[in-house]
Amino acid sequence: MGAFWSVVRGEEGGSSETGLGDLPELCAAAVLLNLDPTEICQLAKLNRVFRGAASADFVWQAKLPDNYSYLMGFVLNEKGRKEMRFRKKDIYARLCQPINLDVGNKEFWLEKRTGGVCMAIASKSLVITGIDDRRYWSYVPTGESRFQYVAYLQQIWWFEVVGEVEFCFPVGTYSLYFRLHLGRPSKRFGRRICTSDHVHGWDVKPARFQLSTSDGQQAVTQCYLDQPGTWVMHRVGDFVVRKSNQPIKVKFSVAQIDCTHTKGGLCVDSAFIYPKGYRGETRSLIIIILVLYQVIVISAIYLKPGTQIRKCKRIWPSLDKGFCALLRCPNHSRILFHTVPFCVSWNWNGWDLLKWLGPDSATSVFNCIDHPADLVRATAVSTSWRQFLIENGFSKRLCTKLCPEVSYFTSIKEITPPGTGTTPLDESSSTLEWRNHEMYHKIYTYLSQHLVSTEATKSCISYTIGASSTDNYPEESIDNTFEPSEKINSRASYWSSGGQVDPTVPESLTYQLTRNVVFVDAIRIQPFRAFFQYGAPIYSSKFVQFKLGYTKQLIPVSFFERNQCLDLIADENYVWTYISPQFLMQQENVSQSFKLPRPILCIGGVLKVELLGRVQKQDIDNLYYIW
Repeated sequence: MGAFWSVVRGEEGGSSETGLGDLPELCAAAVLLNLDPTEICQLAKLNRVFRGAASADFVWQAKLPDNYSYLMGFVLNEKGRKEMRFRKKDIYARLCQPINLDVGNKEFWLEKRTGGVCMAIASKSLVITGIDDRRYWSYVPTGESRFQYVAYLQQIWWFEVVGEVEFCFPVGTYSLYFRLHLGRPSKRFGRRICTSDHVHGWDVKPARFQLSTSDGQQAVTQCYLDQPGTWVMHRVGDFVVRKSNQPIKVKFSVAQIDCTHTKGGLCVDSAFIYPKGYRGETRSLIIIILVLYQVIVISAIYLKPGTQIRKCKRIWPSLDKGFCALLRCPNHSRILFHTVPFCVSWNWNGWDLLKWLGPDSATSVFNCIDHPADLVRATAVSTSWRQFLIENGFSKRLCTKLCPEVSYFTSIKEITPPGTGTTPLDESSSTLEWRNHEMYHKIYTYLSQHLVSTEATKSCISYTIGASSTDNYPEESIDNTFEPSEKINSRASYWSSGGQVDPTVPESLTYQLTRNVVFVDAIRIQPFRAFFQYGAPIYSSKFVQFKLGYTKQLIPVSFFERNQCLDLIADENYVWTYISPQFLMQQENVSQSFKLPRPILCIGGVLKVELLGRVQKQDIDNLYYIW
């Protein structure tokens, strides 16, 4: 399968070529048992033998925690029964995704590389002293939290945050952390800023962190809160789980209750429980190359016992030196392609690294690229690398990995100004084919770069299509959602749904975007505060969900008579290429940003905002509304 290093020679003078495809599947599975789950998934792309071995239940059984049936019970709502319908690989993949607890205020998941259970507890699931008094505390929406909001302390005398969780953790040692931030983070003109006006009182006395468990374990630490402007994981302590089938109750807190001075300017995001020693994903792609390198040589020895591997022996010392030089590089992120020119300088008898690996192994390695900048660096290494990457469409593979909606493209074309970019008539078919490959590479690389770009973007909504209902048309129509101000000419400006007795009746707002092909990264919504009613209530929804897609037939703009033609917003008239998860809306009169899990390529330019669940009832008619 393209593994040049697995060439062996017999002692009788005869020669035969063997590859990784000749390796027995059980032998490949035995190798995979010694690897991490992420490395197993990478090696599954190598060939059919490793792909089959990577799907074996006994391989993933060893990676799952002992109480995986209990964990799957939160997904299936029936503990330990229906998970048997799934393969162990599918169970592991599902448990690696966040699983909500406590109405979305808690999450747990498996760490992909080690299989350890991690948990996050949101600030709304913590008991915070004075949280109900807005003079002291307030919930602030932010994209810097996995729960999309944090608790912000303006000023208080008695600071205390207490949490509790009861869960069946797998056997092992766990560490508990508080994620805190001095100052209020926000964004201005697309840049992150931190307001430190309220930060005070944390340098007088240290904060006290405590942890206790139901089986008598305790831990206490103290530290001063400093480092304003950055999120800091403050370690509370460790606890040990000895039985995975019995729930353990963990109580934890952070306090600074010296009432001789006030404290303020602190953001409380959440509490985290990680397996002890967890450091995140720090290993790089070069480790996978080392694994491939060792497995290829091992397979050659296994297939022909007692034979002489002359080519492998000749290049082994040089390879060891080169890979050790790569591993000593201090930057472990994107280590491979920053040092690729050095790799290509190794040339034994006219062979470069691509020829040594072979097309199949090289394809498996290049498929691990997850950033367009790395792909561009790889194409700049040499002519052979550039030709291999462009002809095999790696830019399209990467773009499709970052944005699956790209797979909907049937054809692409580069538009050039008139009189430029003409093709000579005498060009051969191979030259024309190479030009097409280069054009595809250029376009898909450009799209990928925009997908990972962090530059600020502008609003991309062009006009409104319609709302599912409107209370008073046109005074409270959907057109008012374009106006950022709450008042226009001393008159309130907002959209209001029709009243409903059932608070579960959803509402929707449909918009046309500025282009038929648009990247959507985040959507902002601000609930309206009825300042003209007693108590200034906020008529917000509980959750919000977004749909992106295109219309099944062309609808002229002149037909958009708002609320006059409700058939225009019916789902049967659209094809939704993306449906977001449900986001929790805060019952506050602030602009709330809902960041999508990844940048979405909206093909067709139609956005539908679904508002799910009603909270506020109007006193006049005793009906539920969304404003």
